[in-house]
Amino acid sequence: ILWKDSEKVLIPAYSVEFGSLNNLSENTLTYFNDAEHFAQIEVTNPYPAHGGSDEETAFDARQRIGLFRYGRDSTKDSIQQMLFENGVSYYGFNIVQYWDGFGTVLICMDVDSEEHYNDVINEIEAQKPAGVKYHYCMAEYIYVNIDVNIKMLIEDNFTPYQKDEIEQHIKTAVETYFANNIYIGRKLSTNRLESYILQYLFDERYDIYEVEVSVESNNSDVLTDLETGQLKIQEYQRLYPNIIYTTIEYNSDL
Repeated sequence: ILWKDSEKVLIPAYSVEFGSLNNLSENTLTYFNDAEHFAQIEVTNPYPAHGGSDEETAFDARQRIGLFRYGRDSTKDSIQQMLFENGVSYYGFNIVQYWDGFGTVLICMDVDSEEHYNDVINEIEAQKPAGVKYHYCMAEYIYVNIDVNIKMLIEDNFTPYQKDEIEQHIKTAVETYFANNIYIGRKLSTNRLESYILQYLFDERYDIYEVEVSVESNNSDVLTDLETGQLKIQEYQRLYPNIIYTTIEYNSDL
């Protein structure tokens, strides 16, 4: 409809052919099929055409469907909930999305037995949506030796029993830190461990002013980041303390 005194009007136009191949550039639709009766009318498309769906391959279709199902039914939260429901503790698993491309997930578990591990897999597989691929593995343990050096401002006036008690507190602090912070795939920061031990041993009797921790592993594949002080491990590995060495320096030794 041309309103009074209007010289032009914009109308939508659609291609009768499918696919982006039929998208035209601007100013190419210039033919009006009833020019004999409406010789004064001119037509054009001031903007290029856009849109259109091309034929997709079977591979593209599988990828698209897999992504849809993965996003709708296989979020990290839903997998985590299934693990909880099947008796896996909060620190007993690691979930890595896109482990082997879109629509794939690595589910690594640290459970008490192989029987429990297989039961969890069977339960998850029974609820797994189509188009999503899960990879399962048991956690690989990496044992590390830890050397803790404690420096105190007070004199060496502790009894042998009290010294044993201090050493036991140090070992308990290390074991507690690992139990509550180092889950599967979690890197170990010596700086954070030092801070935790210092806080754990905060006691006027000890008067500790410095804690130094060094960690080493017999596994040659485990490297230490010199900038962050973190042990680098894989997403399916879990660090555990092996031998905990303790050294205490008193004011008289400084």
